[in-house]
Amino acid sequence: MNIFDAAKLKEEDIQILLTTWKTYDGVPLTEDLKTIDLDGYIGYYYDTKLYLMFKGFETKHLKKLLEEIDANKEFNPATIVVFGYNFESKTMREIKENISSYANKKSINIDFVIRY
Repeated sequence: MNIFDAAKLKEEDIQILLTTWKTYDGVPLTEDLKTIDLDGYIGYYYDTKLYLMFKGFETKHLKKLLEEIDANKEFNPATIVVFGYNFESKTMREIKENISSYANKKSINIDFVIRY
């Protein structure tokens, strides 16, 4: 039996985890994370950090993410953090490979971080 079952996490639990991570990453508690709609998948970002927390991330969301990096002047993620329990390994590999090989128009070197 798995001691930690991500499937049982509620929206509130995810938000608490997100608050913990943003604090760990140096985002002031007084600052709210902005949401970004990636073709129906909601990510959270502040400054240069993007957090992908929920299940259901698909190739179409990755495509939209890459488009946003190029087109949105206010969106400059230098680090993408994913909640590993909510992502399949093949999806995380797809994100990592595309982010590292994609020559974005802003020339941002993007780190990919998996947290549990």
